[in-house]
Amino acid sequence: MRVVGLDIGGANLKGCGLTLDDSGVPTELTFHSESFPIWQRERLDLWNLIANTVYELANTPQAPELVSVVMTAELSDTFQTKREGVTTIAKGVHRTLREIPIVFPDIELELLSFEEVLNDPLRVAAANWPVLGWTVGRGIPNCILIDVGSTTTDIIAIRNGFPITRGKSDTSRLMSGELVYTGALRTNLSAILREIELDGVSCRVSSEYFATSADVHLVLGHIATHQYTNDTADGRGKSIEECKARIARVVCGDIETIQESQIVDIARQAWTQQLRDILSAVFQVCALHDMKPSEQVYVFSGIGAAFLGRSALASLDIKEGKHLHDLLGPDGATAATAFAAALYAARNWR
Repeated sequence: MRVVGLDIGGANLKGCGLTLDDSGVPTELTFHSESFPIWQRERLDLWNLIANTVYELANTPQAPELVSVVMTAELSDTFQTKREGVTTIAKGVHRTLREIPIVFPDIELELLSFEEVLNDPLRVAAANWPVLGWTVGRGIPNCILIDVGSTTTDIIAIRNGFPITRGKSDTSRLMSGELVYTGALRTNLSAILREIELDGVSCRVSSEYFATSADVHLVLGHIATHQYTNDTADGRGKSIEECKARIARVVCGDIETIQESQIVDIARQAWTQQLRDILSAVFQVCALHDMKPSEQVYVFSGIGAAFLGRSALASLDIKEGKHLHDLLGPDGATAATAFAAALYAARNWR
Protein backbone atom coordinates (compact mmCIF):
# COMPACT_ATOMS: atom_id res chain seq x y z
CA MET A 1 0.00 0.00 0.00
CA ARG A 2 1.49 3.32 -1.08
CA VAL A 3 0.49 6.30 1.07
CA VAL A 4 1.49 9.95 0.80
CA GLY A 5 1.41 12.27 3.80
CA LEU A 6 1.24 16.04 3.35
CA ASP A 7 1.97 18.68 5.98
CA ILE A 8 0.69 21.97 4.58
CA GLY A 9 2.25 24.78 6.58
CA GLY A 10 1.98 28.50 6.15
CA ALA A 11 5.61 28.76 5.03
CA ASN A 12 6.50 25.23 3.85
CA LEU A 13 4.97 22.22 2.16
CA LYS A 14 6.34 18.89 3.37
CA GLY A 15 5.53 15.46 2.02
CA CYS A 16 6.39 11.81 2.59
CA GLY A 17 5.63 8.75 0.53
CA LEU A 18 5.83 5.32 2.11
CA THR A 19 4.90 1.74 1.43
CA LEU A 20 3.81 -0.69 4.13
CA ASP A 21 5.12 -4.22 3.90
CA ASP A 22 3.03 -7.24 4.92
CA SER A 23 3.95 -6.76 8.59
CA GLY A 24 3.02 -3.07 8.57
CA VAL A 25 6.59 -1.75 8.54
CA PRO A 26 7.11 1.39 6.40
CA THR A 27 9.50 0.92 3.49
CA GLU A 28 10.55 2.82 0.34
CA LEU A 29 10.48 6.19 2.09
CA THR A 30 10.70 9.31 -0.06
CA PHE A 31 10.50 12.89 1.15
CA HIS A 32 9.84 16.35 -0.20
CA SER A 33 10.19 19.70 1.55
CA GLU A 34 9.78 23.06 -0.15
CA SER A 35 9.41 26.65 0.98
CA PHE A 36 5.98 28.00 0.09
CA PRO A 37 4.94 31.24 1.85
CA ILE A 38 1.21 30.94 1.37
CA TRP A 39 0.55 34.63 1.98
CA GLN A 40 2.76 35.59 -0.97
CA ARG A 41 1.75 33.03 -3.57
CA GLU A 42 -1.29 32.30 -5.70
CA ARG A 43 -3.62 29.51 -4.64
CA LEU A 44 -3.21 27.81 -8.01
CA ASP A 45 0.52 27.56 -7.36
CA LEU A 46 -0.20 25.67 -4.14
CA TRP A 47 -2.62 23.24 -5.77
CA ASN A 48 -0.11 22.56 -8.56
CA LEU A 49 2.69 22.02 -6.04
CA ILE A 50 0.52 19.62 -4.05
CA ALA A 51 -0.36 17.61 -7.16
CA ASN A 52 3.25 17.44 -8.31
CA THR A 53 4.43 16.46 -4.82
CA VAL A 54 1.84 13.71 -4.41
CA TYR A 55 2.61 12.08 -7.74
CA GLU A 56 6.36 12.44 -7.21
CA LEU A 57 6.09 10.74 -3.81
CA ALA A 58 3.83 8.01 -5.17
CA ASN A 59 7.06 6.60 -6.59
CA THR A 60 5.13 4.83 -9.36
CA PRO A 61 3.38 5.97 -12.55
CA GLN A 62 0.09 5.47 -10.70
CA ALA A 63 -1.45 7.62 -7.99
CA PRO A 64 -0.97 6.57 -4.36
CA GLU A 65 -3.73 4.54 -2.75
CA LEU A 66 -4.26 7.12 -0.02
CA VAL A 67 -3.28 10.70 0.85
CA SER A 68 -3.23 11.89 4.47
CA VAL A 69 -3.29 15.65 5.07
CA VAL A 70 -2.39 17.70 8.14
CA MET A 71 -2.10 21.45 8.10
CA THR A 72 -1.04 24.55 10.01
CA ALA A 73 -1.44 27.01 7.11
CA GLU A 74 -4.95 27.92 8.24
CA LEU A 75 -3.38 30.31 10.78
CA SER A 76 -1.87 32.47 8.03
CA ASP A 77 -3.38 35.94 7.94
CA THR A 78 -4.13 35.44 4.27
CA PHE A 79 -7.32 33.90 5.71
CA GLN A 80 -9.77 35.92 7.80
CA THR A 81 -10.39 32.97 10.15
CA LYS A 82 -8.95 29.51 10.76
CA ARG A 83 -12.30 28.08 9.65
CA GLU A 84 -11.86 29.78 6.29
CA GLY A 85 -8.27 28.57 6.07
CA VAL A 86 -9.10 24.94 6.76
CA THR A 87 -12.04 24.83 4.36
CA THR A 88 -10.09 26.61 1.60
CA ILE A 89 -7.16 24.20 1.89
CA ALA A 90 -9.37 21.11 2.20
CA LYS A 91 -11.41 22.10 -0.86
CA GLY A 92 -8.27 22.82 -2.85
CA VAL A 93 -6.71 19.47 -1.98
CA HIS A 94 -9.99 17.69 -2.72
CA ARG A 95 -10.33 19.29 -6.16
CA THR A 96 -6.68 18.71 -6.98
CA LEU A 97 -6.62 15.04 -5.95
CA ARG A 98 -10.22 14.19 -6.79
CA GLU A 99 -9.50 10.61 -7.89
CA ILE A 100 -7.48 9.71 -4.78
CA PRO A 101 -8.92 8.82 -1.32
CA ILE A 102 -8.00 11.57 1.16
CA VAL A 103 -8.15 11.56 4.95
CA PHE A 104 -7.47 14.32 7.48
CA PRO A 105 -6.20 13.22 10.94
CA ASP A 106 -7.76 15.41 13.62
CA ILE A 107 -6.69 16.54 17.08
CA GLU A 108 -8.16 13.36 18.61
CA LEU A 109 -6.41 11.07 16.08
CA GLU A 110 -9.57 10.33 14.13
CA LEU A 111 -9.33 10.12 10.34
CA LEU A 112 -11.87 12.52 8.89
CA SER A 113 -13.26 12.55 5.38
CA PHE A 114 -13.43 15.71 3.28
CA GLU A 115 -17.13 16.08 4.12
CA GLU A 116 -16.47 15.70 7.86
CA VAL A 117 -13.80 18.41 7.69
CA LEU A 118 -16.25 20.81 6.07
CA ASN A 119 -18.77 20.09 8.83
CA ASP A 120 -16.27 20.79 11.64
CA PRO A 121 -13.12 22.47 10.26
CA LEU A 122 -11.46 23.30 13.56
CA ARG A 123 -11.01 19.60 14.35
CA VAL A 124 -8.10 19.51 11.89
CA ALA A 125 -6.69 22.99 12.52
CA ALA A 126 -3.01 22.65 13.48
CA ALA A 127 -3.43 18.90 13.95
CA ASN A 128 0.04 17.85 12.85
CA TRP A 129 1.35 17.28 16.39
CA PRO A 130 -1.01 14.42 17.42
CA VAL A 131 0.16 12.12 14.61
CA LEU A 132 3.78 13.02 15.31
CA GLY A 133 3.33 12.20 18.99
CA TRP A 134 1.62 8.92 18.11
CA THR A 135 4.45 7.98 15.73
CA VAL A 136 7.15 8.61 18.31
CA GLY A 137 5.05 6.70 20.85
CA ARG A 138 5.24 3.55 18.71
CA GLY A 139 8.95 3.29 19.47
CA ILE A 140 9.23 5.07 22.83
CA PRO A 141 5.88 4.84 24.65
CA ASN A 142 6.84 7.13 27.53
CA CYS A 143 8.83 10.22 26.63
CA ILE A 144 8.72 13.91 25.85
CA LEU A 145 9.07 14.90 22.21
CA ILE A 146 10.68 18.25 21.42
CA ASP A 147 10.11 19.13 17.78
CA VAL A 148 11.94 22.30 16.70
CA GLY A 149 10.90 23.44 13.26
CA SER A 150 11.59 26.54 11.22
CA THR A 151 8.94 28.58 13.05
CA THR A 152 7.81 26.87 16.25
CA THR A 153 8.77 24.36 18.91
CA ASP A 154 6.32 21.66 20.01
CA ILE A 155 6.75 20.02 23.41
CA ILE A 156 4.64 16.87 23.51
CA ALA A 157 4.37 14.61 26.55
CA ILE A 158 3.73 11.00 25.50
CA ARG A 159 2.46 8.28 27.82
CA ASN A 160 1.58 4.69 26.90
CA GLY A 161 2.25 5.52 23.27
CA PHE A 162 -0.12 8.48 22.96
CA PRO A 163 0.25 12.26 23.35
CA ILE A 164 -1.30 13.54 26.57
CA THR A 165 -1.18 17.24 25.77
CA ARG A 166 -3.23 19.57 27.94
CA GLY A 167 -3.87 22.03 25.10
CA LYS A 168 -5.64 21.13 21.87
CA SER A 169 -5.77 24.42 19.95
CA ASP A 170 -2.84 26.70 19.15
CA THR A 171 -4.00 29.19 21.77
CA SER A 172 -4.43 26.64 24.56
CA ARG A 173 -1.09 25.05 23.69
CA LEU A 174 0.60 28.45 23.92
CA MET A 175 -0.95 28.80 27.38
CA SER A 176 0.20 25.35 28.49
CA GLY A 177 3.78 25.70 27.19
CA GLU A 178 3.28 22.90 24.67
CA LEU A 179 3.72 25.34 21.79
CA VAL A 180 6.53 27.90 21.75
CA TYR A 181 6.80 30.38 18.91
CA THR A 182 10.53 30.15 18.50
CA GLY A 183 12.16 28.30 15.63
CA ALA A 184 15.36 27.66 13.77
CA LEU A 185 14.74 29.90 10.75
CA ARG A 186 11.79 32.26 10.65
CA THR A 187 11.63 33.87 14.09
CA ASN A 188 12.04 37.64 14.08
CA LEU A 189 15.06 38.51 16.25
CA SER A 190 13.09 41.25 17.98
CA ALA A 191 10.62 38.56 19.11
CA ILE A 192 13.50 36.70 20.77
CA LEU A 193 15.37 39.61 22.32
CA ARG A 194 14.08 42.66 24.18
CA GLU A 195 17.55 43.87 25.07
CA ILE A 196 21.15 42.69 24.82
CA GLU A 197 24.49 43.35 26.44
CA LEU A 198 26.71 45.41 24.15
CA ASP A 199 30.21 45.98 25.53
CA GLY A 200 28.87 45.27 29.00
CA VAL A 201 26.08 47.83 28.71
CA SER A 202 22.38 46.98 28.42
CA CYS A 203 21.01 47.93 25.00
CA ARG A 204 17.39 47.73 23.88
CA VAL A 205 16.74 46.28 20.43
CA SER A 206 14.69 47.63 17.55
CA SER A 207 11.32 45.99 17.02
CA GLU A 208 11.68 46.28 13.24
CA TYR A 209 11.83 43.18 11.03
CA PHE A 210 15.57 43.37 10.43
CA ALA A 211 16.78 39.80 10.96
CA THR A 212 15.59 36.27 11.69
CA SER A 213 16.79 33.27 13.63
CA ALA A 214 18.18 31.84 10.37
CA ASP A 215 20.72 34.68 10.35
CA VAL A 216 21.71 33.80 13.91
CA HIS A 217 22.15 30.10 13.27
CA LEU A 218 24.01 30.51 9.99
CA VAL A 219 26.47 32.92 11.63
CA LEU A 220 26.93 30.49 14.53
CA GLY A 221 27.45 27.55 12.18
CA HIS A 222 24.33 25.66 13.26
CA ILE A 223 22.86 25.51 9.75
CA ALA A 224 24.31 25.50 6.26
CA THR A 225 23.34 27.99 3.58
CA HIS A 226 21.15 25.46 1.76
CA GLN A 227 19.12 25.02 4.95
CA TYR A 228 18.30 28.74 5.03
CA THR A 229 15.10 28.16 3.07
CA ASN A 230 13.03 31.14 4.21
CA ASP A 231 13.22 34.60 2.66
CA THR A 232 15.66 37.04 4.21
CA ALA A 233 14.31 40.05 6.07
CA ASP A 234 15.90 42.55 3.69
CA GLY A 235 15.55 40.59 0.45
CA ARG A 236 19.32 40.30 0.10
CA GLY A 237 21.42 37.16 -0.01
CA LYS A 238 22.27 34.47 2.53
CA SER A 239 26.02 34.77 2.89
CA ILE A 240 27.47 34.99 6.39
CA GLU A 241 28.41 38.63 5.78
CA GLU A 242 24.87 39.48 4.72
CA CYS A 243 23.53 37.69 7.81
CA LYS A 244 25.85 39.72 10.03
CA ALA A 245 24.68 42.95 8.40
CA ARG A 246 21.07 42.08 9.22
CA ILE A 247 21.92 41.21 12.83
CA ALA A 248 23.73 44.56 13.26
CA ARG A 249 20.57 46.41 12.30
CA VAL A 250 18.71 44.89 15.25
CA VAL A 251 20.58 47.42 17.41
CA CYS A 252 20.17 50.09 14.71
CA GLY A 253 23.74 49.65 13.55
CA ASP A 254 25.50 48.23 10.52
CA ILE A 255 28.70 46.38 9.65
CA GLU A 256 30.67 49.64 9.84
CA THR A 257 29.40 50.79 13.24
CA ILE A 258 29.11 47.40 15.01
CA GLN A 259 32.23 45.24 15.28
CA GLU A 260 32.13 41.70 13.90
CA SER A 261 32.82 40.23 17.34
CA GLN A 262 29.88 42.22 18.73
CA ILE A 263 27.58 40.93 15.98
CA VAL A 264 28.57 37.33 16.72
CA ASP A 265 27.96 38.00 20.42
CA ILE A 266 24.45 39.32 19.63
CA ALA A 267 23.81 36.09 17.74
CA ARG A 268 24.96 34.05 20.75
CA GLN A 269 22.69 36.03 23.05
CA ALA A 270 19.72 35.37 20.75
CA TRP A 271 20.51 31.64 20.70
CA THR A 272 20.86 31.59 24.49
CA GLN A 273 17.46 33.25 24.87
CA GLN A 274 15.85 30.68 22.59
CA LEU A 275 17.33 27.92 24.75
CA ARG A 276 15.95 29.56 27.88
CA ASP A 277 12.48 29.90 26.33
CA ILE A 278 12.40 26.23 25.33
CA LEU A 279 13.71 25.00 28.69
CA SER A 280 11.15 27.13 30.52
CA ALA A 281 8.38 25.56 28.45
CA VAL A 282 9.71 22.06 29.15
CA PHE A 283 9.52 22.79 32.88
CA GLN A 284 5.97 24.09 32.44
CA VAL A 285 4.87 20.97 30.54
CA CYS A 286 6.47 18.67 33.10
CA ALA A 287 4.72 20.55 35.92
CA LEU A 288 1.37 20.07 34.19
CA HIS A 289 1.81 16.31 34.35
CA ASP A 290 3.64 16.14 37.69
CA MET A 291 6.84 14.94 36.02
CA LYS A 292 10.42 15.66 37.01
CA PRO A 293 12.22 17.05 33.95
CA SER A 294 15.51 15.29 34.71
CA GLU A 295 13.81 11.88 34.92
CA GLN A 296 12.15 11.94 31.50
CA VAL A 297 13.27 10.36 28.24
CA TYR A 298 13.49 12.96 25.47
CA VAL A 299 13.18 12.58 21.71
CA PHE A 300 14.19 15.41 19.40
CA SER A 301 13.11 16.21 15.86
CA GLY A 302 13.05 19.04 13.34
CA ILE A 303 15.73 21.19 11.80
CA GLY A 304 16.62 22.59 15.23
CA ALA A 305 16.66 19.21 17.03
CA ALA A 306 20.31 19.36 18.08
CA PHE A 307 21.25 23.03 18.43
CA LEU A 308 17.95 24.18 19.95
CA GLY A 309 16.11 21.13 21.30
CA ARG A 310 18.97 19.10 22.76
CA SER A 311 21.02 22.16 23.69
CA ALA A 312 18.12 23.64 25.66
CA LEU A 313 18.34 20.66 28.02
CA ALA A 314 22.12 20.72 28.33
CA SER A 315 21.88 21.71 32.00
CA LEU A 316 19.88 18.55 32.79
CA ASP A 317 21.29 15.06 33.08
CA ILE A 318 18.62 13.64 30.80
CA LYS A 319 17.83 10.26 29.34
CA GLU A 320 17.83 10.64 25.59
CA GLY A 321 15.83 8.62 23.10
CA LYS A 322 16.71 8.47 19.46
CA HIS A 323 16.67 11.59 17.36
CA LEU A 324 14.25 11.26 14.47
CA HIS A 325 17.31 12.08 12.37
CA ASP A 326 18.59 8.63 13.37
CA LEU A 327 15.36 6.95 12.33
CA LEU A 328 14.45 8.89 9.18
CA GLY A 329 17.65 10.58 8.06
CA PRO A 330 18.05 14.38 7.87
CA ASP A 331 15.51 14.84 5.06
CA GLY A 332 12.97 12.66 6.81
CA ALA A 333 13.44 14.34 10.19
CA THR A 334 12.67 17.70 8.60
CA ALA A 335 9.46 16.26 7.13
CA ALA A 336 8.63 14.11 10.16
CA THR A 337 5.06 15.38 10.44
CA ALA A 338 4.35 14.34 6.85
CA PHE A 339 5.84 10.91 7.59
CA ALA A 340 3.67 10.67 10.71
CA ALA A 341 0.53 11.63 8.79
CA ALA A 342 1.25 8.95 6.20
CA LEU A 343 2.11 6.24 8.72
CA TYR A 344 -0.89 6.90 10.95
CA ALA A 345 -3.30 6.83 8.02
CA ALA A 346 -1.72 3.72 6.52
CA ARG A 347 -2.13 1.78 9.76
CA ASN A 348 -5.56 3.06 10.73
CA TRP A 349 -7.51 3.65 7.53
CA ARG A 350 -10.62 1.49 7.30
